[in-house]
Amino acid sequence: MPTHQNSVYLASPFFSDGQRDRIATVVSLLKQNPTIDADQIFIPQDHQFESEPFGSFKWQDAVFASDLRQVHKADVVVAILDYQLEEGLTEPDSGTVFEIGSAHEANIPVIMVQFGDDYGKDPACIDCGLFIWCRQSAGKCHSGNG
Repeated sequence: MPTHQNSVYLASPFFSDGQRDRIATVVSLLKQNPTIDADQIFIPQDHQFESEPFGSFKWQDAVFASDLRQVHKADVVVAILDYQLEEGLTEPDSGTVFEIGSAHEANIPVIMVQFGDDYGKDPACIDCGLFIWCRQSAGKCHSGNG
C-alpha cells in the first residue's frame, strides 16, 4: 500500500443517465487504484446545495465556489470529456473544460478520460500527461501520453 494516497476531483457533466453511468464506471475504477484515497474522491453531483433552488444565482455562486475550492484541494483532477456521447458528439462540457483549465493553472495534474469506440486515435490534449479512452464495445480502457 502506498504511503500517500491521492485525492481526486472528478470533473464531468452529470445531466443524463449515460453521463452518470460513465461517472460510476470511472469512480469504480478509481476506487480499485491503490494510489487513490477512495474516501477522497470529490464528485460534484453529490454536492449541489439543495437548500437553494437549482439554477438560481445563489445556487450557481455556491456550486462554483465549492467546485473551484475542491479542484484546488485535489492532488489530481480526473476529467470525463464525454458530454453528448449519445448524440455522437465528442466535444467536452464547458464546465468540465473550465475545471481542467483551473487545475492546469494551479499545476494540478489532469487525467482526461473518454469513452467510445472511435476515441483515442488522436487525442487532443492541452499539456496533459495522461489520456485514457475506454472502448465501450470491448469493455477495455487504454492510456497514452498527451
